[in-house]
Amino acid sequence: MRLCNTLAIQMLSVAIGWQVYDVARQTRSVEESAFLLGMIGLAQFLPLFC
Repeated sequence: MRLCNTLAIQMLSVAIGWQVYDVARQTRSVEESAFLLGMIGLAQFLPLFC
């Protein structure tokens, strides 16, 4: 069960990142899209760090 939970969380993280990058890429440059993707990663990591 723990393995399935971990896989589901990883798939969710990838899906959210992919969607944010795809939407940002339609309206922004590559650098801005990459920055927004990094901010999403930071927002997902920060609660675990604290």
